[in-house]
Amino acid sequence: LKTLREIGYSEMESAGGFKEFKRLLMRTIQMTLDDELVERVDKIALELQTTRSAFTREALREAVRNYQVRQLELRHQEGYAAKPVGKKEFGVWESEQEWGDE
Repeated sequence: LKTLREIGYSEMESAGGFKEFKRLLMRTIQMTLDDELVERVDKIALELQTTRSAFTREALREAVRNYQVRQLELRHQEGYAAKPVGKKEFGVWESEQEWGDE
């Protein structure tokens, strides 16, 4: 894939504008999906007035974000398991806390 700088604006214009430029940056892949899932995706894409590809791209982006969050949460848990919070670690702040109506 070429970068924006490598292609340049004039080449982008001659390729059909920004929409065509974006298409050039994407890869076409083949996926195997069960019929029921494809039907559900098509129905949702129609309701959202988008394409199957656009819907699937967004779903995959969301899945990647969720995966990254889960990985960070696991690292966090592992860190606390390896070095648990001490009983007095946050105790110095208790006198500074305000609990509202107490």
